[in-house]
Amino acid sequence: MTESSREWELKAACRNEDPAVFFPSRTTRESTARAKRVCLSCPVREECLAAALVREHGLPQSRRDGIVAGLVGAERWQMSRDQEQERGAKEPAPVPSVRAAPARHEPAQCGTPSGYQRHRNRGETACRPCKDANNRAKQAYLRTGSTRSPA
Repeated sequence: MTESSREWELKAACRNEDPAVFFPSRTTRESTARAKRVCLSCPVREECLAAALVREHGLPQSRRDGIVAGLVGAERWQMSRDQEQERGAKEPAPVPSVRAAPARHEPAQCGTPSGYQRHRNRGETACRPCKDANNRAKQAYLRTGSTRSPA
């Protein structure tokens, strides 16, 4: 049976549990055991583990939080590492499909206060038009107390 990418989550045994059980602020044997019991009885444990391994692909052990699919972060990290070693150089590791963020806007143009900031952020010496535009904006701010252009 083929399900949509996250439809399986509706069948998860943890769906009605308190998230603090799986992501406790302080891990104890009791809290870990309770979360693992829930996970071991889950009908979609394999899908959960597969999704966690894709989501955590490339993360270091220290960044894998919580108990997911009955495994703590260190166990998931080891499993991921073992799978990569089994694949060896035969095939590249699968990369999770992540949509590239669209460009927010064009880079700031020279001759504007934003262009001046772009130079500064890049560690460059600002060009003369950018310096002049920044000085005009600074003087206007000192005169009016606002960065808004007059309407």
